[in-house]
Order: sequence, then structure tokens, then C-alpha cells
Amino acid sequence: MKIKMNNKLVIDENKPPLIIADSAPQIPVESLICGTPVVSFDVGNLKEVITEKNDGFIIPNSNTYDMAEKILHILNSKSFYNYNQKKKRSLKVVKSYSLKKFIKDLNNFFNLES
Repeated sequence: MKIKMNNKLVIDENKPPLIIADSAPQIPVESLICGTPVVSFDVGNLKEVITEKNDGFIIPNSNTYDMAEKILHILNSKSFYNYNQKKKRSLKVVKSYSLKKFIKDLNNFFNLES
């Protein structure tokens, strides 16, 4: 299967994508803080960060067809670019990754009093 966008080859099933696993990727988190939806392979802790269909999509590793399909879905969907949706995405991630929460989680991890 080959998928083209603007006459450029986007996906060729004969050439699997390079997947680099990262336990806590920052780019998707930064994207969500900006209110941008994320489509990512299932790596690291992204299932904890991305709420399916609200914030974006988690794709099974190496499923390039599903990746392309979800990207096109977001590009063609007005709801993902709705101002309120963008604001919700941003606020959710900011709360989840605040310095106060980070310190609390760190204290809990090391069993320190907060």
C-alpha cells in the first residue's frame, strides 16, 4: 500500500518507519500544551498523556496505515481545532506537568513527606 499527499509519497509499506522508543517523549507533551492534537506510536508513557479521540491518537507500533488514517482524520476534523478543545488539551497537560505536581510525585516516589 502506498499513500500520497500532495503528490508526495507519505507511506510505503515496503519501507517500514524508523521507530525510536522513548520512555517519556517531550515533543507530544509540548504539542498538547500548545493545544495541538497528537498522533503517536505507542511508546513510553504517552497512554497516560493522550486521551484517545480528544487529544489525538495512539497508534500500535509500525502500523503506518493507521498512522496516516488518523493524521488525515485530524486534518479533516473541525472538532480537533475547536478553540475550546485546544484550551482543554492545554490545561489538562499543564496541570499534569506542573512543578508542584512533579515535586509531589517525586516526594511520593522517595516516600518523603510533602
